[in-house]
Amino acid sequence: MKGAPTMKEFIHRSLQGIFISMVIFAVMGAIYTSSPVYLKMLISWSLVGCVCGGGSVLYQIDKLSPLLAGFFHLALSLLTFLGLAAWNHWFPLTWDIILSASLQFSLIFLLIALGYYFYYSKQIKAINQRIDKS
Repeated sequence: MKGAPTMKEFIHRSLQGIFISMVIFAVMGAIYTSSPVYLKMLISWSLVGCVCGGGSVLYQIDKLSPLLAGFFHLALSLLTFLGLAAWNHWFPLTWDIILSASLQFSLIFLLIALGYYFYYSKQIKAINQRIDKS
């Protein structure tokens, strides 16, 4: 049993998510933003980061397979992004741009998830090697 996620884990992952969302903000903002209202956007992107980072606690729910947890995590993150994009007028709400932004967001999300996968795989391998040496 993995146990319930703690508030400390949620806060830590939310802070990680805020950092990651700032990277996404820089890339997507350079493409779509024409408004100088940066404080509103900073708060919005921080919220996206909290959802992306904090949402990673879904992987700790025993009843969810890793694939299903990943799907829900991406869906929750993408819906948050699209909702805030609409509210902030980050880009025109036409189907082609919504699809393009969704694909870009999903690709960035998946690349980050892949990075975490390789990082933790390396950590697990190192721990197992230390255990084998004991």
